[in-house]
Amino acid sequence: MNDYALNPQLSRDETTEVIEGLVTGWSIPEEIPQGINTIVVPDSECPAGARFGARALHTLVLRSRPRTLVVISSGPVAKPVMQSMGQVETALGSCSIDERLSARLANRMESDLDIVSEMDISGSSLQRLTPLLCQVLAPGCRFVPWILPEKVDEPQSLIDLGTRLGKALTEEQGACVVAGLSLPQRNTSAPESEVTADATILRHILDPDPHLFFESSLQGKLRNMAPMLVALGQAKERHGLKGHLLEHGEVESANTQWGAASLVI
Repeated sequence: MNDYALNPQLSRDETTEVIEGLVTGWSIPEEIPQGINTIVVPDSECPAGARFGARALHTLVLRSRPRTLVVISSGPVAKPVMQSMGQVETALGSCSIDERLSARLANRMESDLDIVSEMDISGSSLQRLTPLLCQVLAPGCRFVPWILPEKVDEPQSLIDLGTRLGKALTEEQGACVVAGLSLPQRNTSAPESEVTADATILRHILDPDPHLFFESSLQGKLRNMAPMLVALGQAKERHGLKGHLLEHGEVESANTQWGAASLVI
């Protein structure tokens, strides 16, 4: 289990035990308010990435009781893609797509989204890991998977997409967002500068501002910033005025160390 915290070869009981262990002893910081609607987690299935994701999800569950999660990651697509029906399969069974919410979002944003009945999530750790964690930490929770292009050509269009998503979710009870974030690649020769670079990026999530986040992400050579542009756009539309840092550290992806953090808004 060096590469994946939740090895597919584990039994159902073993998988459940591992997930429960990820949040054992986790205490939610007292300053985290009720009613948070967005969590930001690493897009990684390594042990550290799974721990970050599980603890952030557990925090969301205890503070907001989500019914549906819009899970936003990036991948090799030309246009934002949303799965509108069917199920997401996990090692602990299937999770349902929220077809009613998907239909509402498709009706409002059809020109901005490719609507599909099945989605290839083989390249997205976040799309695989989140439903699996929910089988234990938020049973019965439904999903609306989004995959955004990896390359950001027009950041304002993604921010605007997030704003429209936020307007739609404001009318929904228990609808929350999970967004993937990968901080800059680690270089063991300059650890202090890496922490400074992370802090520059994270400050614009703690004080949510998608435009300043984009600028700092360019300076920090951040990869896969698209999910955060959409997530910050929707958070601001839903009056998410303050973010809270849960954890900060490193994760491994593609045999490379990356900065990582989990936050709630």
